[in-house]
Amino acid sequence: MSLPGPPFVQKLFAGDRLAREAVTLLAPESHPADLALADTADLGREIGDRGEGLYRRGCLPGSPAWEYEDCLEFAESIELWRSAIVVPGSPSFNEKVQKAFHLAEAGFGMLGRLGPRLAALRWCCCLCWLAARAQVVDNASAAGCFGTLDTSGSAAACRDAKGAIFEWLRNLTKEAAVAAIFDFDLIGHGVWHTGGREPLPKEAKNEWFRRGTEYDMASLCRQALALPPMDMNASQAVLLLRQSYGSPNWVLPPQEAARHILEKHDWYAEMRQAPIDEMPSKPHLEGLVLHAERPPVPEPDLDDPEVIAKIERGEALGKGLQEDGLPGAIHGSIGLLYAALCFQESVANLRLYPGLLEIEGLVESLLHYGPPFRALDFRGCQGLVDDTFLRLLPLAGQNLIFLDLGECKICDSHVDSLVDALEGLPSLEHLDLASNELDCTAASRLLSALNHRRVDVASIRLDGNPLGNIDEFRDDIALTLSSRGHQVEAGGELVVHLGGSHALRWKAAPRGGSFADRARGTGDRPPIRCTAVKVVRRAAEKRYEQLEEESGKDTNMHLPARRAFVERKQQANKAILDHPIMEVWKRQVDSIHLPDEGDKPSIVGSAAEVTMTPHQARAMLE
Repeated sequence: MSLPGPPFVQKLFAGDRLAREAVTLLAPESHPADLALADTADLGREIGDRGEGLYRRGCLPGSPAWEYEDCLEFAESIELWRSAIVVPGSPSFNEKVQKAFHLAEAGFGMLGRLGPRLAALRWCCCLCWLAARAQVVDNASAAGCFGTLDTSGSAAACRDAKGAIFEWLRNLTKEAAVAAIFDFDLIGHGVWHTGGREPLPKEAKNEWFRRGTEYDMASLCRQALALPPMDMNASQAVLLLRQSYGSPNWVLPPQEAARHILEKHDWYAEMRQAPIDEMPSKPHLEGLVLHAERPPVPEPDLDDPEVIAKIERGEALGKGLQEDGLPGAIHGSIGLLYAALCFQESVANLRLYPGLLEIEGLVESLLHYGPPFRALDFRGCQGLVDDTFLRLLPLAGQNLIFLDLGECKICDSHVDSLVDALEGLPSLEHLDLASNELDCTAASRLLSALNHRRVDVASIRLDGNPLGNIDEFRDDIALTLSSRGHQVEAGGELVVHLGGSHALRWKAAPRGGSFADRARGTGDRPPIRCTAVKVVRRAAEKRYEQLEEESGKDTNMHLPARRAFVERKQQANKAILDHPIMEVWKRQVDSIHLPDEGDKPSIVGSAAEVTMTPHQARAMLE
């Protein structure tokens, strides 16, 4: 009796790369690059957990605007998927996935509130894509055996699934409530039907709900565009927004709305080339940098009679469109729109100014829901970088290479939180802490903690800090950097920039797998056990004496066979004494000299440290 094989879902994700595209539809911050890191053996369970999260917590977990809505079809669809990922055969797996997809589609149609509907739509789009791929695989497979897929059938399945997703998105953007949310922030002319102007949904007066909906719609439309085939993208979902009388209506793809909303309300978002004037202490960034800052305080029109009347009555002039509840409100949810902009324009380098850090929740939402950043620059945010802020830095993702915290008043009290944050950034190479308040003790403690926790960065900039005597500081950290050099993989380096011509650099550890690395016992392969050459020579000399003594006492030396045996052993021993390594050792021993009578000999070079591996010793014997 044969035992059942592994679940078929593992073979699906391992053998069909297109099936893994469904994972990107489950979260607005998902990126196609995430598929390269996906564990196909556990992907089925992860999809079920994400579906459960969509049902319970929505597309933006933790959002204060989320309201749960019960849906039996949505819940049953998740349970059907969980039961599908444990079956070993293709037919039963495909049957369960098809049922789960139809239940997900029914759940999307049954829900009423916009937030739960968007969550259900994501789950429905994911299962639609998986159902299409499962059907193609089942047509070519038998039982638990993964077959060779038909190319034309695979392309047709992708086309049908993408067409269904586009149809759902087009219908959603045509809904009056969705169009009213975008119109409120973009134009303000309203959405009109035969019955009059469509009111803004009540929950959309909450900034987290309104901007979260805009971000989620933009992300889902962008993710759908990335699905194959690309020739269908001309039929993407668009918003039709009413313009002023006499102007044509505005046809706007949702993924492009973030830039227009930010610019309309004077949020600063400008792409600039990275400067090169501070190299080499500050590494050069590849590509453009997005500079982001909050809008200026609105200036009232002092010629406006209404404004004049308010001044005469002593009333506050207010904040204009930046009042709470209005489209330009200064609110942390604007970080979601910056995140959508970064995704749409492929922003990898980000420069945030102090005004944005003052807005509660903005940096957290931007880092959490934005793309993987390569560089983050918070230079000049004095007094705003505290322990709470530092704990948010790991949200930037696993790809962060450059972090600039210069001129942020970082002092000794921030060292522990800073090291904790850096530990969560495994790819970080350059850390800029210039012009802060780190004294000699704090900087030494920082470098020691980085060394102890194996946080491997290539350069740290410390110029402008009150380090005191630079020479004394370099002596204090020399031992720390030396011990670090034995722990870090080859090819790395650590340069501590101290300002001017002062810098400290540690020597990299040997290349992995090399003789020096194996001799240290730090590599994956077993360490090399070395033997001193002088020990081998003494053993050979002692063996030579033993052979001479034994041959003199041996009564069988007159026999040809015995005499030939002893001669072979003597020749092998002589080969050791005449080996080139022995010649090198003897030349180094000859360098021993006695400068004055009675003094101890001094050794020039390192003759006593010359070693050989067992392989070299065997080669000498051969």
